[in-house]
Amino acid sequence: MRPLRSRWLLLLLLLLLFLLLPALALQAEETLGPDPAPLEPRALEDFSEMFERPLFSNTRRPARFSDDSGQSLDETQLRETWRLAGIVLRNERQVALFSQRQGEAREELEVGMHLEDEWVVERIAEDHVLLLRNQTAVQMLLREPGASPASNLPPAVDAPADPQAAPAAPAAPAESAPAPAPQNDNAEPKPKQG
Repeated sequence: MRPLRSRWLLLLLLLLLFLLLPALALQAEETLGPDPAPLEPRALEDFSEMFERPLFSNTRRPARFSDDSGQSLDETQLRETWRLAGIVLRNERQVALFSQRQGEAREELEVGMHLEDEWVVERIAEDHVLLLRNQTAVQMLLREPGASPASNLPPAVDAPADPQAAPAAPAAPAESAPAPAPQNDNAEPKPKQG
């Protein structure tokens, strides 16, 4: 008798749920309001600026130009603006580190990425990077000719700015102690030959 009663109770609950479901849906529709207007597809031309940006640029921003004349950097201006600061391996991939000569900007580029949006890193070697723009190639050396090795390094943090302000090295003593006599394997002094 008990199973029959529980079946009727379950059937009654399902019937009640089916009767209340449309009323609950109507109430939810009233609180949400009318259906929003369907979205219109946008024309492909609306996205032209996004398509024109270089894919492998770090910033994916529109091209930066050296001045307002609309001209991009030529090879001389590129060398005057940027220097190759280092070449490192990151996750077994070579990365070229560039820094602005007059400024704080830094770029970390891999092969195929852009410097100044038009110059593409073609090859990274152990001591230079080859950049291409159209049919023009520029080789940026890690150590620039004519520059002292110290000029390619960042200044030391604890080095004084004025070399004369550095403390003098202690002077060598006028009399130095005699050098110990050389010894043989038995820890005995070797006789002088002469």
